[in-house]
Amino acid sequence: MAVSKGKTNKAKPWTQVREARHEKELADSKALVRKQHSAIGGNGLFATQAIKKGQLICPLDGTRKTHAEVQAAPRDHWWHEYALGSSAEGWSVIPDLDSVGWHLANHSCNPNAIIDSKRDNYLVARRDIAPDQEITFDYGWERFEPMPCHCGEEHCSGNIGLHRPEGDFDPFNAARMMRAAYVYRNRLPFKRFFYAFKGQLDPAKLDTLFELAFGSDKDAAVEWMFREGILSNVGR
Repeated sequence: MAVSKGKTNKAKPWTQVREARHEKELADSKALVRKQHSAIGGNGLFATQAIKKGQLICPLDGTRKTHAEVQAAPRDHWWHEYALGSSAEGWSVIPDLDSVGWHLANHSCNPNAIIDSKRDNYLVARRDIAPDQEITFDYGWERFEPMPCHCGEEHCSGNIGLHRPEGDFDPFNAARMMRAAYVYRNRLPFKRFFYAFKGQLDPAKLDTLFELAFGSDKDAAVEWMFREGILSNVGR
């Protein structure tokens, strides 16, 4: 008796290439986003249509400057607020403020998008985004002066980015940041924190900070951080 081979729904390679090209063209055209007043503050970036988890939203476009050029600008220059780039590669992108793009996205402690370095630094959806929903990402700032966060999330950390008074960190603010990041499974704040204080955190200090941040959830939080590769290079 002949046995018929079942069909699968697996996309053909050329279909995947075509779909990827269309996804990139859609993101590059900025057809998925628009500028609109935001309840978080000022103007924000909003979805014009449904965006699926993992989908490209828009590129990190603008003018590339070296970190040295950005740092040489006066302290109150707008570049310092908007410059975004790669610390490892030493460049930053300065957006065109008259355009509609990533620079309009507000910060959130529970962002629905990320700047994905593995996907050519596009803004990419962390989860499904509904039409007319605001698009947010975690700014990942390190600031000597605190900047209040108004994202409105239940477990908001209270600050945008990592508050580093005089180059150190306030353990209570750091704990609030870690707690919010763990609740929302947001890896970026952890990675920024451990990058900023690499080599300065002994196991005892970390355990104290984790107790403060997670309480009875400490073991589960530490396990998650190991699983996500967050703790693999910080000496625990």
